[in-house]
Amino acid sequence: FYCVRGDYRSYIKEEFLSRYLAIVNKFSSTIVYQFFGHAHQLSFLADKKAGVPGVIVPGVSPIFGNAPNYLLAEYDNETKTFGSFRMRHMTLDSGEWSYFSVLGQESIDSLIGSTSTISDAVATATNLISDSSAWGTYLVLHAGGQTANMWPGVDPINIRQRHVCAMLQFTRSDYMQCIDRPLSGAASRKVSGGVIAVCVISFLMGLGGMLYAYMHLRQPSSRDTA
Repeated sequence: FYCVRGDYRSYIKEEFLSRYLAIVNKFSSTIVYQFFGHAHQLSFLADKKAGVPGVIVPGVSPIFGNAPNYLLAEYDNETKTFGSFRMRHMTLDSGEWSYFSVLGQESIDSLIGSTSTISDAVATATNLISDSSAWGTYLVLHAGGQTANMWPGVDPINIRQRHVCAMLQFTRSDYMQCIDRPLSGAASRKVSGGVIAVCVISFLMGLGGMLYAYMHLRQPSSRDTA
């Protein structure tokens, strides 16, 4: 289950997927993290019904337009939890491998947010709706550490919400409900109170100016009263 070109794809029937989520949730105190693959493009899973976060690991094959890359994860043997991920990717032009970083930061936690727990993963996924900087970095990570338009001709706002919904909702029915409503914090789909206030003030000022001009024109001049 993942989002490709804005379309939802699932390899598991919904009834089986729902049962899987219930099993993972039942043993969420034992299952530390979920790892999936095949999509070749990095994404995270943050469905509260699972109770356990997950990651769709990228691929070393560039068949989907991604740069070859793989992840390295930190694991704490005492707390039995995963820490941050780092991405090692290949520059297609030179063939050289390096860690993806922004301003010296290699940790994906530092770049877009933590996904160590389900609550962290939900917060990180939801933040991508309103945080354009984190969303831009995620797109580069999603493409394997390169700047690339993976969905030519597709509405960017549509892609943004569909990606976040694919992270937050595993089953197709939940996913379809998610994309049919504006997500909380979706700045691109809402008009802020500040914008509304400015529009109202501008309208009132314009109306006041029109009334003043009208009254001024109606007022008789000294020559007319002489």
